[in-house]
Amino acid sequence: MIVSLWGCATDIPAVPETAQVTGSAAIGRVLVVNSGERARRYQPEVRVLDLEHLRTKERFSIRIDAGDRQFVIPLPPGDYLLNRVRITEGPFMSMAELAIPFSVGKGPVSYVGTWRFGVGSPGYGRMVLVSIVFDQQEMAQTLDFLHDAYPVLAQQPVEEMRFEPHQAAVRLFEVMPYPRIHRYFRRHWW
Repeated sequence: MIVSLWGCATDIPAVPETAQVTGSAAIGRVLVVNSGERARRYQPEVRVLDLEHLRTKERFSIRIDAGDRQFVIPLPPGDYLLNRVRITEGPFMSMAELAIPFSVGKGPVSYVGTWRFGVGSPGYGRMVLVSIVFDQQEMAQTLDFLHDAYPVLAQQPVEEMRFEPHQAAVRLFEVMPYPRIHRYFRRHWW
């Protein structure tokens, strides 16, 4: 018997259509900042966030594809784990394993803060610093986005979900093979 695990995570866009947002939803913002050298040919962007529901073990892949984006994720209430982030810089992709818990409340809208990813300079031992920020000004910007994109959802009460840890530093690994890059131009050979 062959069991395939391909596609075992539910793919969700960062800003789904209004009809897809039923029940509870987590709202927030993803922001990528350079924590290393500033002059780069390609600016880093978060490509995908992988989440896991702690009780049911259901997995979700949130497609961000931006360096700065608000998100609305339709998720059932419960405790979750942000367990992986994939970051792209042009044709180069890196991945980091995380273990950051957060919760989605029973109310219709849960604000989970601004998730900042500080990406280090390319090189061996590259790090990404993940910090979760709860700022009133950024919450107001996210609520304005919610009001513009989802007016029906914006009329619902918003529950602010604070969680720990607020900061984590993890190693960022490059994903091989590099797509569309000749082997002569690869940065690493491990």
